[in-house]
Amino acid sequence: MSVWKDDSTYNAYPRLVEDACTTTDGVHLEMLHSKSLDHGIPLILVPGMIGTASMFSERIEMLHPRPGIAFSHRGCGKSSSPAVGHYDFASRCLDIEAVVDHFKLKAYFLYGFSRGVPMAVQHALDHPSRVKGLILDDAEPVYPRLTHAWTQRMVAAQFLWAHPFALEQIQKESVECDLFDRLPEIKAPVLIFRGEQDGSLLSRATALKMKARFPQADLIPLPNSAHGVSPADFPDFRDAMNAFLNRLDPQPEERPA
Repeated sequence: MSVWKDDSTYNAYPRLVEDACTTTDGVHLEMLHSKSLDHGIPLILVPGMIGTASMFSERIEMLHPRPGIAFSHRGCGKSSSPAVGHYDFASRCLDIEAVVDHFKLKAYFLYGFSRGVPMAVQHALDHPSRVKGLILDDAEPVYPRLTHAWTQRMVAAQFLWAHPFALEQIQKESVECDLFDRLPEIKAPVLIFRGEQDGSLLSRATALKMKARFPQADLIPLPNSAHGVSPADFPDFRDAMNAFLNRLDPQPEERPA
């Protein structure tokens, strides 16, 4: 049952519902998902380092009628901010586990954006039989060791959806986790997006290195995008994502009303 039960929520996206779940270490996570989860294998969307569920409203909508589920990372949006010791890479990966357990999903697709990429990759490695396809958007499969300067930049940018305490602990508890050598273990098909403008977190060389290490992978360049798809590239981004998902899990044609 939704913690924030309000049918008027997200009027701009009438097919979406605000909800919540709890991780095994006691963190309450904000979620946003399609009203119906019955039209094909769902896609779980993993935000960037301090991302929230609402940032993916448009991406969930573009999947319709396929269901989409997004969540806000611990310490971000309406998700709770746990105490010290709950912000390392392994703990943050529990956020994905909580969504899967909440909906009792046996099969799903997984999308990771930015620093959500290594979290999505780790989850796919841990659950190879459940993840039916993996979409990685504009970042390498490396969780970084963050510096104090990163925290200062985040505070200066006034990302008000991220709790200051959470920002501090994310930085302090960060340890680099490089998953490049484990990519060949992922047998599910993979789709990689890369922005080609300055500001992208994924270089062409690194993107090609990733593609070569996966047994099945396609690389889609977004020529007008930096870090995050631009309005000019959004139609191609949408079409490529839906084509990838529908190839693996065909959607029945909608009957006319």
